[in-house]
Amino acid sequence: MATMDGTAYTYKIRAASATAESVDSATALATADATAPGAPTAVVLANGGGAGSAYVNRGNRASVSVTVTLPAGALASDSVTVTVTDGTRTVSTTIPGRAGAGTVTANGIDVTTLSDGTVTLSATTADAAGNVSGAYSGGAPKDTVAPAAPGASYVDASNANAADQITGAAEAGATVTANETAPAASGPYTATAAGNGSYTVTVAKVNGKANPPTAVSYTVTATDAAGNVSAATACAANDTR
Repeated sequence: MATMDGTAYTYKIRAASATAESVDSATALATADATAPGAPTAVVLANGGGAGSAYVNRGNRASVSVTVTLPAGALASDSVTVTVTDGTRTVSTTIPGRAGAGTVTANGIDVTTLSDGTVTLSATTADAAGNVSGAYSGGAPKDTVAPAAPGASYVDASNANAADQITGAAEAGATVTANETAPAASGPYTATAAGNGSYTVTVAKVNGKANPPTAVSYTVTATDAAGNVSAATACAANDTR
């Protein structure tokens, strides 16, 4: 029997054999619904790290959050399935929808097993009848490899009126951060590594002397575009001027 969407139908069931027939069952009610809900209109990484808060990185890969925008016709009885894939492996989770236009967020998605590169974020909506919308998809870069610890050397300024420096090499484009640990705590002091990896960070001015010299120490790290932070390099020297 053909049905029409939105029409309520009543049913009774009767069992029959060649020799006997049962009484009717209790009346069952059902409303025909073969129409898929409207598809999500946006999917974005909600807790991205690094430049533009756009990356899946070492810090958030075990608990990614994805925000899905739903259309005006969305129902509170709908469910939303969020999928993240690298093209080979896939992880997904299903969360409740909402009534009307707005957003819902899927939290705690562990994408550790997915390869670095671009991962695809997609979302579909299913209604109470089991009809599934089309998918809305977007991409996010995944980079979980921390840069190598930077090289770091202390440069004692040639006169007492100039600030001292730390120079060295780090991953190209990385943000290099130096924090003073002696003779006083200060910082952070930052600089960006050039295309060839070289950098110079202007740090605290220490007016040292030759006898005895002033012991100076810093910890230096490099942070890449994805927000991954290197191991720290200890930089220690004697300031004599």
